[in-house]
Amino acid sequence: MGRRIRQTEYDGSSGSWTVVSDIKMVYDGWQCITEMNATNNAVIRSYVWGVDLSGTQTGADGVGGLVMTTIYTGINAGTYFPAYDGNGNVSAEESLACRNSKINPIQAIISIRFRKTNMTVSTICNPEP
Repeated sequence: MGRRIRQTEYDGSSGSWTVVSDIKMVYDGWQCITEMNATNNAVIRSYVWGVDLSGTQTGADGVGGLVMTTIYTGINAGTYFPAYDGNGNVSAEESLACRNSKINPIQAIISIRFRKTNMTVSTICNPEP
């Protein structure tokens, strides 16, 4: 079984097919670390992985090991930290916005917002278009 290295979405509603989204994925082993625009190689999202439920980086195929997701453009741009359930599934992602890097990071938290996650069961990558 292979892994997905590219996702191309088309729209045919106008009578001719046009590309709506074209994303390339970059992996470190089996863990997706970057999603890039296939047209200009601009980074869309990046992922940071740590130890998974097995206590290693790949023993449980990364389940529960996602540490951080960064979205670089759009309305949801920002850095997100996953919240897990007991089985290692991402149930939500928190965004921490800091006011000033010179002060204590705990004091700098000015907002925590939850958003719909783009991870499916067990932190398997499911890129958004």
